[in-house]
Amino acid sequence: MEDVAKRLGVADKLERAGLDSPHDILMRPAADLTAMLSPDVATHILDAASEEIYPWQTRCTKATGRSPAMISTGCSMIDQILGGGIPRGSITEVVAESACGKTQLGLQICLSAQDPNDHGGGKIAVYLFSEGRIPSVRLDQLATAYGFRFQVLPDTLKKHIHTMQLKDRQTQIQALNYQLPALLARRQKK
Repeated sequence: MEDVAKRLGVADKLERAGLDSPHDILMRPAADLTAMLSPDVATHILDAASEEIYPWQTRCTKATGRSPAMISTGCSMIDQILGGGIPRGSITEVVAESACGKTQLGLQICLSAQDPNDHGGGKIAVYLFSEGRIPSVRLDQLATAYGFRFQVLPDTLKKHIHTMQLKDRQTQIQALNYQLPALLARRQKK
């Protein structure tokens, strides 16, 4: 990230603002960075900070020889920070304070996986949750909006989303080690 900041001529400006590490950059609201720098420069700095903290795309590309296909989170700024979204075929855990939008983000990702214009759409998405109940009313609202956008019936979108509540660690281990692989194996046979 430091090299990118120097190349763009903003290293001193970032240092004066107390933003001299990738963690500092990613903890600051993107709107603050955009106000301090230009939108293009802020995007380059966010990308470099994300890559330095967690270079998963580089590791995935080295391991497989190709870049992973991505699923949009439904938020362009989050997609930008994550290097394009969430990688298809991966397990992504979202951890944050209560009432900050984890459920909304998870549902949006599950519905984005259904985009028929993106890698064929109609892909399975599994929503694992540990708190509360599945927000079926919100899922219905989002499925209607995404259905309109994708020109697909909302029920068609929802039938490709499987949900599992993980009440404790034992349930989580069982779901990840047995139920999820069995579900995916059944879906591959179809």
